Amino acid sequence: MQKYAEALRLYRTTPQSAARIARQTNVSKKGFYAYLQKWHRESICERKNIPCEEGRPVDWSKTRKYNPATKAKYAGAIRHLKENNLSTAAVAAIYGLHAECFRSYLKEHEPELYARQGMVKDANGRMVSRRSMEKYAEAIRVYETTPESLKSIAHRFGLNDCSFRDFIKRHFPELEEQHKRLFKHKEMQRAGVASASEMQVGTEESVHVLVIS
Repeated sequence: MQKYAEALRLYRTTPQSAARIARQTNVSKKGFYAYLQKWHRESICERKNIPCEEGRPVDWSKTRKYNPATKAKYAGAIRHLKENNLSTAAVAAIYGLHAECFRSYLKEHEPELYARQGMVKDANGRMVSRRSMEKYAEAIRVYETTPESLKSIAHRFGLNDCSFRDFIKRHFPELEEQHKRLFKHKEMQRAGVASASEMQVGTEESVHVLVIS
């Protein structure tokens, strides 16, 4: 119908909702819905990304219930996520989005991408929760580069020391030996300093005895 020509054009070429298009073109929302269902079902299917074959009923249960404008809102951020190894929060910040709302949208409409974003590879190529990596990152850096005890590090960063120990064993087992070497080196240095101090004291006592003699 010519009456719905402009509304149909907008429906096919813009992310605006059918209700908004109806208001914009001054046609009945109910009438426009009926028109689309009867004459342009393929346009509805294409917009909602569900299979549509002529002569066969459409399974509307597979329809993802979201406003097309919302899809357009997140399109650039989703593309950025797919093309770059960045966290969901980082990409949300780039596009001025609320991180949790963006995660919720991904979980519902991009489940594979959502699952991928929740995981990163550890140093050995194994998959690990991104949140766990972020949670333990600074503590691991200290554990890797200093002889400070694991328990002390865990308490300093507000972590459960047993959980922190298990995380290292699962994902960074090589750091345990490295940390032992750092601790051993520290003990050797401490022993060396103590020995040097004892020798100095002994020398001073000998000099004192000679002076008295």
